[in-house]
Amino acid sequence: MKKYVFLFMLPLLFSACGGSRNAANFPYAQIEYRYQSMSKVEVAGVNFKDLKSSSNPLTASKIAAAILTNTLPVVCTINLDVRNPNMQSALLDGFQYILYIDNIEMTRGQANQALQVPANNISTLPLTIAFDMKQALNGQSSDVLKNMAFNFAGIGAQPANITLKIKSRMLIDGLVAPKAGYIPIMFSYGIGSN
Repeated sequence: MKKYVFLFMLPLLFSACGGSRNAANFPYAQIEYRYQSMSKVEVAGVNFKDLKSSSNPLTASKIAAAILTNTLPVVCTINLDVRNPNMQSALLDGFQYILYIDNIEMTRGQANQALQVPANNISTLPLTIAFDMKQALNGQSSDVLKNMAFNFAGIGAQPANITLKIKSRMLIDGLVAPKAGYIPIMFSYGIGSN
């Protein structure tokens, strides 16, 4: 009879001793991020994903003219594969990011978008980022700015080396997972790349 009482009291003992249910008490694998593609690349109002002809002189002149103004707006959508290797579903519930092009920080921010990733599956996260390249390259020559803008747009002499750092808030099986630091995702975009 005493055995049954003890087994009945065991769950109460664990909850009283801080054995509350949270993700730190359950083993799980780290969510993985991988670059998939860029579905939007816009520099100075020109959408380069729609323009397959990089030899259009109006395109280059529009960017060159924007370099002479106070701003050089850039908007891109980076599509990431988010892999959940766990046996439970995961919910990406917002994240912070830092974007670098050729090792220069362009922008940082946060997104409150949610993404459900089923157990042992991959989902696509489209992340749209807008920034002012001229502000990020403050103090650089117009040639440096032009080369970086052309490379990023895919019409330069070489691809742009991009690093996107992500720090996410993740729920696994309804539990808040412990936060990891920023996870770097590195890829090239432009001539000879996706």
